[in-house]
Amino acid sequence: MGKKTTLPFRVRSLPLDTRAFYNIYGIRLDFYEKKVILMNSLFLEIKQLALEIEFFETKSGNSPVEKYIESLENEQVENILSQIEQLSILGVKGMPYKMIKSVKGIFYLRIRDRKGIHRVFFTVEKGKILLLLHAFGKKEQKLKNTDINQAAARLKEWRMYHGKI
Repeated sequence: MGKKTTLPFRVRSLPLDTRAFYNIYGIRLDFYEKKVILMNSLFLEIKQLALEIEFFETKSGNSPVEKYIESLENEQVENILSQIEQLSILGVKGMPYKMIKSVKGIFYLRIRDRKGIHRVFFTVEKGKILLLLHAFGKKEQKLKNTDINQAAARLKEWRMYHGKI
């Protein structure tokens, strides 16, 4: 009989599907290598499922959300863009509940940093497009109706142009 091999990790501590994967395919990897391979393949699958980010553009070709983001400092820009990317990967239901709110059928992302509080209004269109409608720096306790109405008007305009209405 051959020499009995020991696994480089405790099998009981792994999820059931990982143990089955090791046993069925007989792959001899230490836990770290296996974890990296599984995480890389999972990341690729998630990236393929991510929503496509689209900035609303006016008829003249201006993008108010991009304009707002570009007006901020680099640290704020990185923070906002990373939150938007996280939203595109995780979706509305995957984000922490305190960061996403809804008003009049339009969602908004709540982003806080050292310099202030930002709101980015968005919606998910056709199940695959994360449409960014409106963004602003929050200065008051309550959302203004003008910001909400502006986001709703932009959504209506986008849908008319893209044939949803």
